[in-house]
Amino acid sequence: MKLAALSPNVAQYPHLTELYLQNNNLSRLPVELFHNLVHLRVLDLSKNQFSWLQPEICYLLKLVELNISWNAIRELPTEIGKLFRLESLQIDGLPLVKPPHDIVGKGCKSILRYYKDRLQAGDPPEPRQWIDNMRSDKSLLQEDGIRVLCYNVLAESYTTAERFNYCQSWALPWEYRKHRILKDILQYDPDIVCLQEVEAEQYTIFFQQELISRGYDCKFHAKSRARTMDEYSSRTVDGCVIAWKVDILDCVAIESIEYQSLALKKHDIIGQAGMNRLMTKDNIALGIVLKSKGSLVFNPKADDDKIMVINTHIHWDPAFCDVKAMQVQMLLERIEDFKKTYSSRGAALPMIVCGDFNSVPSSAAYQLLSTGHVAGTHADFANHDYGRYIKNGLNHKLELKSAYNEVCSEEPAYTNYTGDFVGALDYIWYSDNTLSAERVLEVPPEEVVINHNGALPNPFMCSDHIPIVADIFGKIAPSRMPGQMRTSDNSSEKRKEPGRGRSNNNNNNNNNNSNNKGTSTTTTTRSTLLEEFRNSKNNRKFELKDVVDHFVEFSGDQHGSRFIQQKLEIATPAEKNMVFKEILPHSHSLMIDVFGNYVIQKFFDHGTQEQKRILADQLEGHVLELSLQMYGCRVIQKALEIISPEQQSLLVKELEGHVMKCIKDQNGNHVIQKVIEQVPPQLTQFIIDTFTNKVFSLATHPYGCRVIQRILEHHSHRGAVSRQHVGPPQQIVLELLSYTLHLIQDQYGNYVIQHLIVHGSTQDQDQVVNQLRGKVLQLSQHKFASNVVEKCVQYGTDEHRRWMIQEICADPNGLEIMMKDQYANYVVQKILDVCDSQSREVLITQIKPHIASLKTFTYGKHIIARLEKIIGKIS
Repeated sequence: MKLAALSPNVAQYPHLTELYLQNNNLSRLPVELFHNLVHLRVLDLSKNQFSWLQPEICYLLKLVELNISWNAIRELPTEIGKLFRLESLQIDGLPLVKPPHDIVGKGCKSILRYYKDRLQAGDPPEPRQWIDNMRSDKSLLQEDGIRVLCYNVLAESYTTAERFNYCQSWALPWEYRKHRILKDILQYDPDIVCLQEVEAEQYTIFFQQELISRGYDCKFHAKSRARTMDEYSSRTVDGCVIAWKVDILDCVAIESIEYQSLALKKHDIIGQAGMNRLMTKDNIALGIVLKSKGSLVFNPKADDDKIMVINTHIHWDPAFCDVKAMQVQMLLERIEDFKKTYSSRGAALPMIVCGDFNSVPSSAAYQLLSTGHVAGTHADFANHDYGRYIKNGLNHKLELKSAYNEVCSEEPAYTNYTGDFVGALDYIWYSDNTLSAERVLEVPPEEVVINHNGALPNPFMCSDHIPIVADIFGKIAPSRMPGQMRTSDNSSEKRKEPGRGRSNNNNNNNNNNSNNKGTSTTTTTRSTLLEEFRNSKNNRKFELKDVVDHFVEFSGDQHGSRFIQQKLEIATPAEKNMVFKEILPHSHSLMIDVFGNYVIQKFFDHGTQEQKRILADQLEGHVLELSLQMYGCRVIQKALEIISPEQQSLLVKELEGHVMKCIKDQNGNHVIQKVIEQVPPQLTQFIIDTFTNKVFSLATHPYGCRVIQRILEHHSHRGAVSRQHVGPPQQIVLELLSYTLHLIQDQYGNYVIQHLIVHGSTQDQDQVVNQLRGKVLQLSQHKFASNVVEKCVQYGTDEHRRWMIQEICADPNGLEIMMKDQYANYVVQKILDVCDSQSREVLITQIKPHIASLKTFTYGKHIIARLEKIIGKIS
């Protein structure tokens, strides 16, 4: 007897890994099956009466084999694209009209790719919530703390479609991910940022510029192999970044840590067997010593109050858990040396140690960090010999605690979530004798990941790791009674202003730098209500109605500002109006406040249309002043994103006559870029007019080049009759074209010409490419110009590529020179990738006689690897 329906009770057996339902009369499956049988690896539905495959099939993420042959299914659901582990999809006898027959003919992987790239991004995840430390004694903590963020951003060189076959191909490129990753970092307003897997080039051209423009300073240290490579080749080597807010912290020392170098110094202790395993791994760490510029107190016992922050990326391979433990041991030994060097008169040096440790909580590395000791017999060592370290075990005396474990009593379920692994690898450690973790950012529920792509990255969470964040406070010294203020040598010194160490004294001493410093609307003495709020460390029991008449004070406070921002996102219109009426008279001072500016921005995002209009009116007469101010420029940018074209017109008119001043200012240039991006071109012609005879100087300026690039991106226009793309404003293009050969060899100008090639008209592209005639060999060997040659190859026509090949091959030694050159070899690779089959054949014929010699050159090997992808293994 054949089944016409399947009982939902089958879902009561979640341990099932195989389910065979062939040769029945089933036309649908109970929804419970898809949600509960999540361990299914094999599902056979062949020879039934299915006319459609239910989209809930996407929840069976562990499926390896799916047989739906001999049914009446005409179209597969898009959701099948989420089944990234599927290796066998049997569809014999189906009357399929979708996917197309050419896709079906290429097999299972081709079908999955087809549907995966058609998956909609869906709704963004809900904002992550904060978890407070309910066990700590708040009276024993300093008034102000710091927010620390740790994030492995997933380097571009590791992001392949094969490795992350569950992610839409359009969501994997770095150009898509980088701005979302930056937003992930900035939305939590961290005081200290620790990033891993940042490529050297992306640090220079993206992260460093973006972070500095937002009030940070930062340092980068690449993995050890970068030291053995030339500058061009090392551009994709990843490393660690530490950034800190310059308005509250000064960097007083920097320490670079390379585990290979540390191992060499301990060769006699480790022994040759251990050295053989350690010396093949080039992981590193970066350390900085920071000093408070305001009210932040890390260790009140210290005369020179400092904190050390370490950021590391430990080796990844699960087969080398012993190496991970040894790298952590060497790091901790080095940190103990730093304590001796940087501690003040014997006072303990507070420590924060962040990173991707690539170690789960049961590992030897984690046990060493958390307990101070791990025996040499731990399973992770797997009988590998590390000499005295195995005999005596690994040890340290730093008294470290994990922020998440301390606040939540356990580590997160995951910080890394891929198709092959789910678990905690990233941690924020701190010295327990001087610091306390009071708050951490929750980890998104696993359902959030599963409901998107089933693993990370996805279109919203753009790394395979998530950022982890902790609020960390200094402890009051035992000799101080709770609530007793620390006295100063200056008896007239006032109590420090609340919020990230910013003080009235500090602001008064920096009047000459008012463009770079925010002021505070908060008085030097906090109200009883704000004190109560801050001491509770539990925002959830406060509502907006509880702080009426204190909204301005709260907006100027680190924690109060975050509280108001969070509440405005979910507030009723009446609640928003209650807050708005109180802050409106103080809106200008809040706009230039280090914390208050975020409240103003939040009203532009979540306020009523009338509130947004009124706030925009408050900007009138102050646009230039705010554009040049560190925090005010953010308010202007946010307003330009939200307000109507009529209001945009009124605001941007105030910048007329001051465009060049803004462009060359570290804050103002971002406002000009935002104007170009958001304001209709007919309202910004005055910006274009300002550039007359100044395009070259701007294109070679670190800020100016960004503005020119935005114009090339957003001011392209279309012909009124033909509607064909005719490119950016011609007065700018003409000046760029007249200096093309100079600009392509400039460290900033080359990016402008690359943008012109990508966003310019066909005629613009043609003129750039033609200026390379007779110079392709020379320019391909230039550090900056070679990037432009690559773009010409990629975006030029087949005819352009043909004459380039002819020019290269016309020189008897030209092709060989290029293939062995550190820059030009990438041009040859790009030509092989994008040229037509006839031109490729000509080039391959010219390359083959050089195969033997190419194998002896580092860059020549790149050419051979690219050829093998095209024509197969070369003997």
